[in-house]
Amino acid sequence: MFTEKKTADLMKEMRRGYSFVEKDIDKTIDIWYPIWEKFVEENRKTGSRNFLACLDSKTNSRTYVSFGNWLGDLEMAFLNSGRGKAREREIFCTTMLGEFARCWSTGDIDQNLAELYYLLGKREEADALFEKMLEEDPEDVYLWAGYAREYGGRYGYDNERAYTIYKRGIDAVLAECAKQPELDLLHYRDIDLLYDEIAEVCTILGKTEEADEWLEKSRAISRSAEDRYTTVTEAPDFSCEPPKQQPIIAPPKVGRNDPCPCGSGKKYKKCCLNKAD
Repeated sequence: MFTEKKTADLMKEMRRGYSFVEKDIDKTIDIWYPIWEKFVEENRKTGSRNFLACLDSKTNSRTYVSFGNWLGDLEMAFLNSGRGKAREREIFCTTMLGEFARCWSTGDIDQNLAELYYLLGKREEADALFEKMLEEDPEDVYLWAGYAREYGGRYGYDNERAYTIYKRGIDAVLAECAKQPELDLLHYRDIDLLYDEIAEVCTILGKTEEADEWLEKSRAISRSAEDRYTTVTEAPDFSCEPPKQQPIIAPPKVGRNDPCPCGSGKKYKKCCLNKAD
């Protein structure tokens, strides 16, 4: 377990890395990766699967949260680095997946690794990762979109394959919603993303009529969402009768890739999504 002094030294280095995030992501990784290695080495001594377990027990909660957020930021740094730090990125992803339990600040390391494999031309390995993730989470709209984007779109090389993946994704999400009505609010509204993107692929493939059909489905979702969450302002009631209990209107769903409503500047999936669970 790290001593208080060791923890303070690591935190100093962690903060130094943040000064390069916006201007030199490789430099940031050069500073942060050795910190991560120290965590891994320390945890291996005890066999802990909790990545943050090696922090000193006297460390205050703010420090604990800071390192938790930093771990998520390191993952994002690797994601944004492309092939620039491919070796370190692959070691980071495979180690986190193989040796540590999911952390509240991470969660998309499988997809991070899959995207690296696509960059390196290891498509079979990448496809296998996406298929495994989707088997476990078939209603995840963003996973299906991420998978399909690796093949299609304006810069894609295999839009027919992308089209097939989008179709599979739409069918899978609708099937899950049919089996689990509670998924309606959580996932169904986000399916318009798949509708929009398959429409783009259809346009590229010359399937213009089908593209229009998908776009109309997307607009229908948007109209439904507006109807559901629009509240009507009523005239004030000056009678002596007690006010009627107003129905509670659920707030619009925050998408996994939307900015987090807490104001941290991070994506929702990288910040408060798991805390909300």
